Formats: sequence, structure tokens, C-alpha cells
Amino acid sequence: MRTQLAELLRLGKIPDDDKLSDTLFQKYEDLFSGFASPVTWEEAELLVTLFSEENLDFNWNLDWGLLHLIETVPLRNTPEAIQKYETLIARCSNTKFQSIMKTRLANWIRCQHE
Repeated sequence: MRTQLAELLRLGKIPDDDKLSDTLFQKYEDLFSGFASPVTWEEAELLVTLFSEENLDFNWNLDWGLLHLIETVPLRNTPEAIQKYETLIARCSNTKFQSIMKTRLANWIRCQHE
């Protein structure tokens, strides 16, 4: 397991803005940016569990960084791979980001057919 992933799992879900110090924010951001991409499917399955809880104070910036990291997983335009990604999306507990991931997948599929 990559050191960055182990550290992210140790930190756990991204906390709400009101519970996030500048130091902790920077730690998450550094771990996301220091992650060599692409991520593996196994890593993506673990990373998708780290989205913040959905409430008024959740952290958009870090959640977007996490989403961009997850999206580096190698995705082929095959029914099996798309189903695997849809299963990954279903594991996201933050319904706002789950919806964003679904929309982005649909857009990616549409672009593959153009």
C-alpha cells in the first residue's frame, strides 16, 4: 500500500470545514497532490470512502481534489469497466459527489462515442 494512501486512511473521512484546521487541510491537499497517478482500482475503492459527510459545512475543495484523484483510475470503454466504475460510485456516501461522479461518467461515455 502506498504511503500516501495509508496516511489518508489513517486521517479518515475529510472533516467538515468547522473541524478542519489549516494544517489538516494542507495535509490532505499534500497527500492528494503527492499521489502518483493513475490510482489502481483497489486504491480508488478505498479513496471513495473518504469523501466528507454531506452537510452544510462539508469541504468542497478537498472533496474535489479527492474526486480528481479517483478519476485517474484507468477506465476502458467496455461494459465491464463501466459497471465496475458505477459500483465504485455507489460506494460514495456523499450523495452530492456521487451525483457529480455519475454525471461525469455519463459525459465521458458520451465523449467516447463521438
